[in-house]
Amino acid sequence: MIIPLFANLFYILFAFIYSKIIYNIIKNRLVQLLAFLVILILPFNDILIQKVIKSYYETFKMKPIIYDFPKKDDDGKIESLDLTQSPINYFTQFVDEKENTFNKRIKNFLEIKMPQTESENKYLKIKFLRKTIQSEIIKNPSARYTINIQTNEKLFGLYNEIKYQLIDRHDNKILVETISANFPYQKNNFRNKYLHWNIERNDISKFDIINEKDIIEKLLDAGHI
Repeated sequence: MIIPLFANLFYILFAFIYSKIIYNIIKNRLVQLLAFLVILILPFNDILIQKVIKSYYETFKMKPIIYDFPKKDDDGKIESLDLTQSPINYFTQFVDEKENTFNKRIKNFLEIKMPQTESENKYLKIKFLRKTIQSEIIKNPSARYTINIQTNEKLFGLYNEIKYQLIDRHDNKILVETISANFPYQKNNFRNKYLHWNIERNDISKFDIINEKDIIEKLLDAGHI
């Protein structure tokens, strides 16, 4: 706690001294104040850029594009769903009469990542039976509908553009598509390395991220799942 405090106080002092030097050269108090503020916010410039990018994607890119809808049975349920590409563990209540859980949306089975597993090639297949559910470990997902996630690096690694697609494997076509942005943790940037703004390995910029679970739920909702 002491080291981060002194590091930040030293940086504020540096900003003040540097702005004072500029004043001695320019002889303008407004320029001095602007120089002080610019130096002060310089370690946070990436956060300001991220805010702009995040707002752009939320305004113009994240609205799902619907090409078609999945086929449903008479009860309004799809055949099966593969969420194994999602890093989120959907290990919540699957059967609940009051909530819109997956047993009300899927007829046969749901496939998800194994929670806290050492192997990346094992998944959980949850079968929805009439009065209960059963689960088994599988290696290869086989559900008809799947969420495909593609990541592309943008602006020299400042952020990643992530494309989410709801795909019908049987008909081999994209049903719904949306695009979002993700900002990787910058451990070695000036703010985290020297001013110690990382809190338990989480950068301050991570406090306002786009929630991936919400994106996937919106994608499913757009596909009427």
